Amino acid sequence: MQTRYAKSGDVHVAFQVSGSGPDLVYVPGWVSHLELEMENVLSRRFYDALASFRRLIRFDKRGTGMSDRDISGVSLEDRIEDIAAVMDAAGSERASLFGLSEGGTMAAVFAARYPERVQRLVLFASHAGKVTGSPDFPCGYETEGGIAWMHDVVQTEWGQGLSLERLAPSMWRHRQRAQAQAWMARFERMAATPGAALEHFEFNLGNDSRAALGDIAAPTLILHRSGDYFVPLCNAEYLAASIRDATLIVLDGDDHVPYVGDAATVLDEVERFLSGVVTHRLASSSPAAVGSDRLANLTAAEYRIAEAVADGLTNPQIAASLHLSRHTVESHLKRIYAKLAVTRVELAALVARGPSG
Repeated sequence: MQTRYAKSGDVHVAFQVSGSGPDLVYVPGWVSHLELEMENVLSRRFYDALASFRRLIRFDKRGTGMSDRDISGVSLEDRIEDIAAVMDAAGSERASLFGLSEGGTMAAVFAARYPERVQRLVLFASHAGKVTGSPDFPCGYETEGGIAWMHDVVQTEWGQGLSLERLAPSMWRHRQRAQAQAWMARFERMAATPGAALEHFEFNLGNDSRAALGDIAAPTLILHRSGDYFVPLCNAEYLAASIRDATLIVLDGDDHVPYVGDAATVLDEVERFLSGVVTHRLASSSPAAVGSDRLANLTAAEYRIAEAVADGLTNPQIAASLHLSRHTVESHLKRIYAKLAVTRVELAALVARGPSG
């Protein structure tokens, strides 16, 4: 997969194209790195699945990843034009957009400004871009405590993978957290310098797309995980109430990024919304990258529940820790027992044995 560059004003914006079919532009969140994300098994499988039913166009925002790093004086207007420049360079006249987090803010404003270029709009873990505390917008996309925490991480511990705790908490809780944190540490260092990461974060705090939401004409799907700490659910509810022809689907889990956690369900909803059918086949993507051949048969959601069983949690405790209903946990367990032909005790032993299981 070749990395190419689009020219947006004086800035070079890195992008990649994969797959075939109608176009889907993926607008990234805070920071990204096109090539490094394709080295990670979870993100690569997610993007490959998207590219199995769409011509997928991904890019690094200016100031991040493989794009030009100088973002002094950058505005939301510049970022909107970057999307247009990438589409032009990729030969895309009209596309659906998938916006992650603050990438959703960008995608929403783009859809309002260029309705002729946007077929459908997907907003995942997104927000209108206004910080909490404003009298006219009581929700906001961040808690004050979360803002302070992120400032501290970026200024004093960037490059150590600590953003994993808020962006992918299921990985933070995982028994192979050290491995996941090591990858996140490298991702942080490659995606942005500490100064650039902080500048992007503070820039995102000032974004405000509320005035544009009523002008969005494209059918819109809003996906949000119920336990997302980084961007609370009330933000998705605000978007759904403000955008005409918007559908809100609340998903189980607390991971902020779509490819961690139950990525298969995210892909199901996206493909169903864009195509009316579900054809993708997401390979098993448990956070541990699966230790044994038998465990490789489990989905990511099933694997997390199996791990909780191995940790000795009861069904109600599993439901509470994973932000699921008890019924969902019990349904998953029935499928796990059938897939692996094991009892609960045998399942716990199998997970505990790990790679040699």
